[in-house]
Amino acid sequence: MRDKAVHTVPAPNYSSPSRAVDSDRRASPRAHLAVAVRQRIGREVHLCQAGNISVSGMYLARAYRLLGPEPDRCWLEFCLPGSDVLIAVRAEVIWRAQRERYHLMAVSFGLIAPSHRRMIARYAAATSGAGQPR
Repeated sequence: MRDKAVHTVPAPNYSSPSRAVDSDRRASPRAHLAVAVRQRIGREVHLCQAGNISVSGMYLARAYRLLGPEPDRCWLEFCLPGSDVLIAVRAEVIWRAQRERYHLMAVSFGLIAPSHRRMIARYAAATSGAGQPR
């Protein structure tokens, strides 16, 4: 196996000036989250970085690649800070955009173990401040 060159790129800009945040749609608290997330689309695996999380979904950034249309459904795998439990969730991309060298996407959680949903709820409630949607 050949070694691939490592290229550094600037951190993703999670702000979305062209899209107003509709916090009224958010039924659950969102918490900042900066962890690696494996995104599986069929046989392909992509490394993403989380931006925030709630019990209903997550905001992600992934290095930009020009291929073609991607499916809206994927599997995500990640661990919350301070935990070694691997959370696996079926997700659907509900919003996507390109910013600089990144694909930004919001995903809605579908199939998820109840224990994993409870872990995410505890994390979001503990780290989102007053527990109000952000």
